[in-house]
Amino acid sequence: MPEPSAPFSKPGPRADQPAISPSAEEWLTASEAAAHLKVKPRTILQWAKDGKIRGHVLSGTKRCTWRFLRSELDAILAAPSAALVNGRIQ
Repeated sequence: MPEPSAPFSKPGPRADQPAISPSAEEWLTASEAAAHLKVKPRTILQWAKDGKIRGHVLSGTKRCTWRFLRSELDAILAAPSAALVNGRIQ
């Protein structure tokens, strides 16, 4: 039986693809997402159910389990307010 010539290693990012920082693709629980946005976990869950923020439901569980991407939450924080017109709150 031939032996492998090199140990298995995880391939790195290709030269033509930008490296993704670990925090950009970090999955958060409702409690972690709430702490990140400085609101209560129940608020995060209600916003996800109402479609105000993007949440991902895990399948295969009896209870509805939500996970949130930190990058998607950060995008919500960076979005300009709809109330701003010409740089002024209306």
